[in-house]
Amino acid sequence: MSFRTWSPTLRSPAAWVLVVALTGCAVDAGPGADVEQGTPQVTEPAAVETPGAAETEPAGTVPAPTSPDTQPPDTRSEAGLVPVFEDGTWLVGEEIEPGVYETIDDDLLGCYWERLSGLGGTFDEIIANNYAEAHEVVEIDPGDEAFSSSGCGGWVELTPRDPLLTVIPPGRWAVNVHIAPGRYRSVGGDDTCYWERLSGFGGTFDEIIANDLGAGSIVDIAESDAGFASSGCGSWEPVG
Repeated sequence: MSFRTWSPTLRSPAAWVLVVALTGCAVDAGPGADVEQGTPQVTEPAAVETPGAAETEPAGTVPAPTSPDTQPPDTRSEAGLVPVFEDGTWLVGEEIEPGVYETIDDDLLGCYWERLSGLGGTFDEIIANNYAEAHEVVEIDPGDEAFSSSGCGGWVELTPRDPLLTVIPPGRWAVNVHIAPGRYRSVGGDDTCYWERLSGFGGTFDEIIANDLGAGSIVDIAESDAGFASSGCGSWEPVG
């Protein structure tokens, strides 16, 4: 029996709303200042030069706002991996090339993607889709009309991990590219633990070789498997 934790007719992830509270601050003009009663006054701090001090940003500089869709970088993004494309809707063969792609970041705040046969906005045009909160891998087929994603950050071509991961984190991973085949046990998961062995990354049900539910599971990942995915299972540690 094959099953996934996501709906094949899911259209879009939950909306994110950012509420910013602006708080007024009273500024003391200082002793001896000539301040007309009832008139708000603001004094700017005087610039102080320190000989030999390193250059700093001018006083009052406000950091640029951070988009709620921005994901915290992991070591690979810090190392300078440049995304091939970002979130959005892209025409396959015109704006992006078909192939196997992965998210730059391993920890996601809610990544939704879909492979599309058309752009009419109907459910029938969704070839495959998924919603993930950890590292994701997807194969875009040459016959796809478009690919769309939200909350996934940047996508790069499938990039080998060197050395291979010895402990498998949550998410979707390529065997012999990210992780080694072998016998693994889930550690730190809960009753929502779900895993699947994969023959491909197109996101279709016929690519699921085997799957199961339950914390503390033991699974044999075969040399011939294309990938392995899990959620709610914690990490997977080698057995033996």
